[in-house]
Formats: sequence, C-alpha cells, structure tokens
Amino acid sequence: MLSSTAARRIVIAGILALLALVPVGVPAAIDAPARGTELVLFEAADCPWCARWHREIGPIYPRTEISALLPLRRVYLDRKVPEDLRHLPGVRFTPTFVATVDGREVGRIVGYPGDDLFWGLIEDIYARARVMAGARNAGDARGIENN
Repeated sequence: MLSSTAARRIVIAGILALLALVPVGVPAAIDAPARGTELVLFEAADCPWCARWHREIGPIYPRTEISALLPLRRVYLDRKVPEDLRHLPGVRFTPTFVATVDGREVGRIVGYPGDDLFWGLIEDIYARARVMAGARNAGDARGIENN
C-alpha cells in the first residue's frame, strides 16, 4: 500500500503531465494595474525562495484553474509598490502571495513552504476567492453594486 505522501506525489505527477498538454497563456505581468481578481506575488530579485517558487510552480501556475481566477501579478518590493496595492498591510517578507478580489484581500501566504503545502494553501484561498467573485458577479447581474 502506498503512503499518503507517495500517493499525493503520484497524483501531482499525473496533474503535471496533463497540464503539460495545455498551451501556455500570457506571461504574468509585472506591476500591471489591478484586475478584478488576482494573486499578487511580492518578491525580491535576490530572494532564493522566490527563485525556487519560480522554478517549481512558476511554469505550472499559469496553466491551472486557479490562475484562471487569480492571474499572477508580480511586484518587486525593492521598487515603489503600486498605488492600488499600498492598502495591503504588512508585506515585508518575500515571497508573499496576496489574493485579492476587487482590491480586497481574501488570503495570504507568507514565504514559500514547498510545492505540496503551497498547492494546499492556494486551493483554500482559491475557494474563498471563488465565493467572493461569485457574490460580486451575482450582484452585478442584478444591477447591485457591491462595495
């Protein structure tokens, strides 16, 4: 019988194999203006954990269902933080991932805990973002402004 870790690795390998068949989308924008929903990656050029994330997750992330709702936006902390992100408190460490819906934070990951933990954490954040984005879209369909 396979251990839960071995089974998880097999499932992840299968998902990665399937994702390799999906065409790569548009590369992540750096310091692009805010969109309705996004995953903001606060990083630094000399951050080894950022580099590891880019090696292990970076090529895969744009091909995921999560990325369809939360496209990646890269922001370097050694540059001026864009005006539309200055309201996000306490971003001091890299990498820090902040998911937003209409500029409101719905989840955060500080650091890069490795691929297994990252996917588990981002899936939880994705679920919250889907609920918030769905509520926003339902309000828009009824002509209600959600603030």
